[in-house]
This record gives sequence, structure tokens and C-alpha cells, in this order.
Amino acid sequence: MMGALQLLLHASVTVMAASTTSQKFATSVFTAPGRFPTTMFTKYYNNPTQTASQVQPLVKDPVETGLVYPLALTSPDTIPTNDTTDPHPLPPTASSSLLLEQAFNQIIAISTNPTFGSNNCARCQAGLGVAKFLALASPENGPVLAVRLCEHFKFSSSCGTSFSRLALGSVITQVVANANVGGYDGQMLCQNFINGLCPLPPATPLNLTSWFTKPKPNPIPPPKKPSGKLLKVLHVSDFHLDPRYATGAEANCTSGLCCRSHGFNSASPNTTLFPAPRFGAFNCDTPLALGLAALQAIPVLTGAKGTGFDFTVYTGDLVSHDPDNQLSRDYVTYTETVVFDLFKRTLGSGPVYAALGNHDSYNQAQDAHHALGDSLAQQFQWNYDHLAALWQHESWLPAAAVALARAHYSAYMVQRHDGFRVICLNTDMWYRANYFNYIQLDTPDNSGMLRFLTDELQDAEDAGDRVWIIGHVLSGWDGSNPLVNPTDLFYQIIDRYSPHVVANVFFGHTHEDQASQLHSSFRTKSEAKARPQSSMPTTQPTSAQGLRKPWHGWIGPSLTPLNHLNSGFRMYEVDSSTFDIMNAYTWKSDVNTFSALDHQLEFGPPYSFEYSTRDTYGPSVPGWTASDPLNATFWHLVTEAMEANSSLVATFNTLQGKSSVLTAPCTGDCVKAKICYLRSGSAAIAKQNCIPGFGTRVHTAAMIWAVFLAGWNDGTLGPLIPRIQEVYHLGYIIVALLFVFASLGAITGAILTINLTPKLGFGKMLLLAPLFQIIGYSLQSAALPYPVFAFASFLNSIGVCMLDAQANGYVANIARNGEARMGYTQAAYGAGLFAAPLVSTQFAQIHRWSFHYLVSLGITLSNLIILALVFRGRSQAECLQSLGQEPAPTSATAQGEAKNNHMRALFTVKALHLMALFLFVHVGVGVANGGWSVSYMINVRGGGAQSGYIAAGYSGGVVLGRIVLIPLNKLIGENRVVYVYTLIAIGLQLVVWLVPSLVGDAIALAFGGMMSGPLYPLALNRATRLFRSHLLTPAMGWMAAVATVGGAIIPFIAGAISSRAGIKSLQPVIVAGMAVMLILWTLVPQATAPVAEEEKRATEVKDEKHATSPQREI
Repeated sequence: MMGALQLLLHASVTVMAASTTSQKFATSVFTAPGRFPTTMFTKYYNNPTQTASQVQPLVKDPVETGLVYPLALTSPDTIPTNDTTDPHPLPPTASSSLLLEQAFNQIIAISTNPTFGSNNCARCQAGLGVAKFLALASPENGPVLAVRLCEHFKFSSSCGTSFSRLALGSVITQVVANANVGGYDGQMLCQNFINGLCPLPPATPLNLTSWFTKPKPNPIPPPKKPSGKLLKVLHVSDFHLDPRYATGAEANCTSGLCCRSHGFNSASPNTTLFPAPRFGAFNCDTPLALGLAALQAIPVLTGAKGTGFDFTVYTGDLVSHDPDNQLSRDYVTYTETVVFDLFKRTLGSGPVYAALGNHDSYNQAQDAHHALGDSLAQQFQWNYDHLAALWQHESWLPAAAVALARAHYSAYMVQRHDGFRVICLNTDMWYRANYFNYIQLDTPDNSGMLRFLTDELQDAEDAGDRVWIIGHVLSGWDGSNPLVNPTDLFYQIIDRYSPHVVANVFFGHTHEDQASQLHSSFRTKSEAKARPQSSMPTTQPTSAQGLRKPWHGWIGPSLTPLNHLNSGFRMYEVDSSTFDIMNAYTWKSDVNTFSALDHQLEFGPPYSFEYSTRDTYGPSVPGWTASDPLNATFWHLVTEAMEANSSLVATFNTLQGKSSVLTAPCTGDCVKAKICYLRSGSAAIAKQNCIPGFGTRVHTAAMIWAVFLAGWNDGTLGPLIPRIQEVYHLGYIIVALLFVFASLGAITGAILTINLTPKLGFGKMLLLAPLFQIIGYSLQSAALPYPVFAFASFLNSIGVCMLDAQANGYVANIARNGEARMGYTQAAYGAGLFAAPLVSTQFAQIHRWSFHYLVSLGITLSNLIILALVFRGRSQAECLQSLGQEPAPTSATAQGEAKNNHMRALFTVKALHLMALFLFVHVGVGVANGGWSVSYMINVRGGGAQSGYIAAGYSGGVVLGRIVLIPLNKLIGENRVVYVYTLIAIGLQLVVWLVPSLVGDAIALAFGGMMSGPLYPLALNRATRLFRSHLLTPAMGWMAAVATVGGAIIPFIAGAISSRAGIKSLQPVIVAGMAVMLILWTLVPQATAPVAEEEKRATEVKDEKHATSPQREI
């Protein structure tokens, strides 16, 4: 019934639809029959007339003979879960070469992929992920990929020799294959080895719940009573024997290890500039002649001749600083054999307890962990076995210690008969340059070395023994050498077993005379007074806390002079019961005198007494008597005395370099940094608390000397102008052309800086710049016709501008936000500005006035030699890394843009032009003031020829202001203090203008220089926060050039006005210029995020245009 009703309803709807449909078609509705049209198929698997299920026809394939499709293929009851019959093709197994090409191309694509934006850390780890799969699938191609990427991104100038399979390529492949490159390991690899692309991750939190088998005793066992008997203990470090040392070879080379036959200086590739002396040089390792001279001197100077030492501590590094491609296993074992045999022959019968140094291996600094398993874990066993056998052969270690050395990476424990033990560690296991440490780095003891140390210390505590720990790479100081996680655990271990077990710790590695402490028990002076019983001369504390003290680490001076140091060694006097050090004596040999010892056989290098630790620092610790040890409490009190008296830091700084003539002074932030380093027993403490970049001072000293020369050049002309006018018969306008030529040279120098720095690099630019000055000063010293004299001024300015840009950019990068450091550097400019007029005034009064430029030529030559010695043509990144500081990371796109078009990227930043314009006026006013003031005082105030000293007074004020006003700058604030100083300077200039007194004007001018002095470094400090690192050096170059132009244009304008209105018109010009400075400073952006973003956007706009092009870095 219901079916009939439905059919009726359907028919009604059909009729209604038909009545409303147009008559265009013959019929508007077709109703299909309900029965299946069975004639469509020949056969069926089921009844085609039934209505319960869908019809399943039997289908034959007309082109595949005999193929009948089965019912199971289409039946709803037999739908398959997987098609296992048909083929499912995969790409063929890639050949090794194809894997290499794909990995290389993928990493290049990652480096330019805009999706990463500015997240260079993620970009770097993604690239490492690709490299990891290649290392696992085709390990033989790991080194090939490393070389190709190095070459593509211009990571090094020696990619083939540095990263091939015969060098570090095999090591890198192992590490990448085993490391967690997407996690902590990858972050650290990118941070340490790939241009700092990842920030330094914090130390992994330590869980020491089950690390120590026993808690620290409470109360701590009472200290042993001193015996009063003193042992003689020698400390030698960093011998670095160079058996390939070539006497007469280039000692001032610009790459690699100097004093080698094929070394050269890039500034003079065909002529040796400094022949290597027979006994060594500052840039070279130890020739056999120097090594034997030292070993012959040691017994005589220390009073151990015939008796020998009770024992000797050697804190590592026997082998020379050869690159890996010049090293081999035989070279390492040869050096070990020779040096230890020489120790045995010269130092007496006492045992030598030696540690493995980072250079005492092949590959250099590499030691694999046992956790790698199989043959990879044993790949350095040849070295441990050889060292252990040598130590046993020399009768220095007992059989038990030899067995430990073979089993624990050359680490061992020696238990002596006198309640004393020496534990030696292989500190490569926390050295940042050991690639194997980057496998499971979030585990602080991935090598097992610190487990070994803990177990040995617990055994010593149970036996009531005292312990010395020796190693090579220090655990702290400035934090630049060790890794954070393992040294953080080391810190906790030593704290657990100090002071009752661990007496002293000894390191080497830095080549400098340094020290380091672990502060576990006290922070303040009042707590420090609670000294341990063994160090208290009178009243002794009774509490357990009073008995606690931190440990002290002695970092021994090197025997090698490499890195601008003298050669040295040390001897300790040690109490035979407590094993506290009662005194330490250090000797050194002056490497600067070695050249005079050539070509004769009568005299070798003299070693002489340098200092006694107690006599040098003891007087600064009141109440510390001769019977009190030089323990960590003593050293803590010394650092407190340093805080009160910076001259003590200056003494320490001199001794740090073994009194080397190349040691730079330590002032300002350096004082704070050195005290902080002394108190940092672990890398984590140093990195969290200390100012970086002061571990060595040579670089800053070289930059200061270079900037001094720039000031000397600019300060020369003022007193000579009247004489130049007299000799060449010139008026004010023509003589002022000297300033115009100088400005053209500055612009040329800036353009060369911007375009050549990416191609030549920092180090080679430092060598190129003085060459322009050498030519210029040579021409000027000859007093040639005026056009030539003026052209020489053009050449001088090219060199000065190039040098100034590199120096300021480098100083800014090693001390971002380091106002004091920039202030001292610019004070050097002022010092040159002050000194030059004093000298040129004298020359202006004699017939050979142009010989002043011979003095300038001599200073320039010395500057070239110093820059070559210190920086050796290296890139800025390499120099920063040598200070233990990674260069600031730069985005891949920004680096690519900077390399392709520095000028376009730079000139889109509005802040650059405002800063440059401010310096244009500031320097122009300063040069006009110093340059024309002599003429003003002679012609307006009636001064004589001695008026040249007034210009020196102005320059002296500039120097003084840049130093003494630093605290005031910080107190008032960088922005406001510029207004304050400029307003005071305007007031003083009005005195010079309106008060007709020669003496009064001279004083006002000097104080005006003092107010103007800080403005330039303050502006540069602002620039360091306005520009990212890849634009900082070219920005400095451009600003310096524009400032130099100002130093020419404004004096020229002043000279032109003076030729018409008289020299008395000078003062209104100066005052007006200072007023303009106030306006410009108002327009200069503050160092805030929006300005940084503007510079970032300016670069990224250019990046987008090149997003499809590969960028040459990762």
C-alpha cells in the first residue's frame, strides 16, 4: 500500500514539473526502470534481478588474455587491507656520490631558506641534521662534505688541509654521526665551531644525589700539623719543543707557526723581515737550543743542582703548534720521548708527574670517550700506552699508576709513602676544542673522567691523605677554554673534598702566569678571616664553617715564548706534612734580547729571578706571617687587596706575561675582570660573572698604538702651518688645501675599507693601511714641491682612515658596551694628538722642519711590525676566537648581503648619516681649534713661536677628558653628558674669544679640550649599539672618514674666512660649530630596539631580493 502511494506521489510531482518546463526538449523527464538492465554484462557473480545487494558482474579484460577479475576484488565483504600483489617502487639506492651532492645542496638550501628568518641556531642545527645522515650512510663522504662546505662558506683559507680525512674531517664525521645534533650537542657545536650561530646554552642542572658515596664529614677532620720541613717542587709547563725550528726563517710570519722554513710575512713574501734567532722568538715555539738552556738553568737557579727536586709537576703540552696536516703519531711520540728523556737527564732523580696536554695528541686536542665503543673508543690508545710506558721507563710511576694511565686516557693516581697523593687528569675531556666532548654533552661526565676523580678522592679521604690534582686545560679563569658542564661538576667535586683532602690544583695551557680559585665557603672579608687552623697564626676558629676554605689553582708559566711572552718556570717550597705551598719562586728569560745572541757561542739566553709570590703579594695581606701558607684564603685576601689597590693588579698583569715587553697595561674594566678571573674556578662562574676579553691584553695594546698614530698624524700639522706658509709662500686658503687633500684621502680610505675588508679581512687590512702612510711620510720628509707635499697628505689620510676603522671596529667587537675600553682607546688618539705638537713645534723652529715626518715614519714602521706580530694577517673572527670570545652571530642572509654589497646595505641606515654628521662637525671643530689656535694666539694674543705648546695643551685636555671623565659619563648617562660637556665647552670657548689674556685663553682652551675629549668615544659607544657586528667595522670606517672630512672642511672654511676677516674670526666659527653639534646630537637616535630594528629591516629588504641566491655561510 505504501509503495503504491509513493509511486502515485512521484507521478504527481513529475506531472507538475512537466507543466512548468519549457517545451524546448521532446521530453523533460525520464524515469529509469526499476529492474537492472541484465543485457549490459554477459555473466554475473550474483542474481542481477535481486534488490538486496549491488550487482556484481563478471568482467573479462579485453586486452589481457584470459584475465577475469575475481569477485573478491569488488565484493564489499572482501575489501583488502594491503595490496601485496602489485609493485610499489622506491628510488634506487643512492650512490655515495649522489648522497654527498644531495647533502651539500640541502645544507646550502637551508642556509638561504627565508623560513628560518633570523633564527640562525635552528638553521645551523638543521644543517647538522643533514650532515648527520650523510655521516651515518656514507661516512667516507663526511670529510669531503666538510671541505666543500668550508670552501663554499669561506669558513677558512685552508679548508683542504684543515678538514680533510687526513686532518679533522674524520673526527668531525664521527662526532656528527654520534651527537644529538638536534639538541644540546648541536647547539654547542654551532656555538663553538660555526661562528657562534647558537647562543651559549646554560649549564645543565646537576643532580648529585647519588654521585658521592659518602656525605662530606661534619665536622671536617682537623688539618695536619705543619712539619716545618720544606720540599722543593718544580713546576714546568707548555714546553712545546719545535724540532723543525729553522734559524733565520721568518719569525714574523702571517699564518701558521713561525720560524719554519716555508713561513713568510704576506707584506714581504720574498724577503724575511725578522730572521728567527737561534734561541727563539715571540711568535715561535721552543727550539731545542732554548729548551736545553732552560733545563740547564733550572737546577742552578733553584739550588737543586746535585740534589734534584723532591718531585716535579709538568702540566702538559710537549708538542709544537703544528696544524694537523703536518702532525703524525710518530711526531708526537718523538717529542714525548725527547722531552721526557731530557727531564730525566737534567732535573735529577725525583719523579716527574706529567699531564697530557691538548697538543700532545694526533689529531691535536682530540681524545675519544670509551662510550663510543668498539675500535673508535680505542683510537687514541696508542698514545696512552706510549706515555704510560715512558713514565714507567723513567721510573716516575709505579706499576699501579701505569695501569691506571693505560685505562683512563693517561689519567692516574700516585700514592706516595708520606700521606700524599697526586691525581693527574686528562683535561682534554673538558676542553672546548675536543670535538668528542660534544657527544652527549648534556651529561657532565660523558668520558667517565670525573667519576675516576671522585672515586680516587673518596679513597684518599678514607685514608686521611692529602691530594694535589694536576691537569693541563684550566677549569676556570675567564671561561674561554673549558666547557661549562664538566667544569661545573669538577667545581662541585672539589668543593666536596676541600679543604681537608685537596690541597692544591695545578694547570697550564694559557702560557701565562695566572691563578684561579674556587669560592665555596666565604664571600666576604669577615668570613675570609675564619681561616683554617693550618693557616692561623694566632686565634683559631672552632666552628666547622671556620675550618672550611676553597682550593687554589696555580696556572704555570710556559717555557715556550709563543704568543708574545717570555720563557719561564717556577719552583714551590712545600710543607712536607700539610703539602701546603709556603712560597713560590718564578724565573724568566727575556725573549726580546735573543737576537743579540746569534752568531756567537760564548753566551746563551740568561734566565733570571723574576719574583717571589710571598714577597710580592704578602705585604698586601695584613697579619699573614712567614709561617702561613700561600693557600686559597691567602689568595682571596690578595684579591680583596686588589679591589682596594689597583696597582696590585698592574703588578699581577705584568707578571702574567712574565714581564714581556709586549704585555699591555691593565686599567679600568680590566682590573675588575682580572680580579673576577682570579675568583673563577669554573667556566660557568667566569661566564656568568666576569667581563670577557681581558684574558690577554696584547690585542688591545696593539690597537691603542695604532690609534695613537692616527692622533699623531692629526696633531702634527697645527704648529707646522706657519712654517709651511713661510717655506712655500702660501696664504691661508692655499695652505688650507692640506685639509682638503686629507679629507679626500679619508673618503678614499673609507671606500677602500668598505669594499676591501670583506675580501682581504681584518688582519690584511691592518698591514695594508700603514703602507699608504709610509709612502706619504717619506714624501713629506723630503720637503718636495707643495703639490707633492699636499698629495702625500692625501696618502696619509687613506692609511689613517683604514687603520682607524679596523681598530675601532675591533675594539667595539671585543667589548660591546665597553665604554671604558673605547674611552682608553680614544684616549690613545688624544695622546697622539697631544704628543705630536710638542715635537712638531720644535721642528718648526729649525731649518730641517720636514724631518718631523721622519719621526712619523719611524712610528708607522713600528706600528706595522707590531700589527704584523700580534694579528699575523688573521681575520677578525680568528683574532676574537684567540681571545676565547666568539664573534657575534650574524644571520645568513645578512652575511650574504654584507659580502655582496656592503655599501648599499650600510647606506640605507639613517642612523649612520646622523652619527657621521655629528662627528663631521665635532672633529672639524676640534681640528680647527687645535690647528688654527697657534696662529690665533700668535696674531691676536701676541704669543711667540712657543705658542705651539698651546695646541699641545688642548690635545692634553682631550686625553685627560677621555680618561678621568669615564666615571662621570656613567653617572650622568651617555646621552645627557654630551649636552653637559658641549655647553661647558661653548662657555670656555667664549672665554678664549672675549677675554684678551694669553695665559687665560691657553687655560680655557685646555679645559675646553678636556670637555670635548669624551664626545668622540661616547659617539662610538652609541654606534656599537646601533649597528650589528657585520656592519660595525664599515660603519666605523665611514664615520671616521666623514669625521676626517669635517676635520678638513671646517678648518678650510675657518682658513678662508680668516683670509678675508682675519684670524680673529676663528672663535665665532668654533662657537657656531659647537652649537650645531648640540642640534645634531638631539637628532641622533637613542640606542634602543627601534633603531636596531631599522638597521635590521634595511638589511632584510636587500635579503629578500637575493633570497633565491645561495649565501656563502651557514
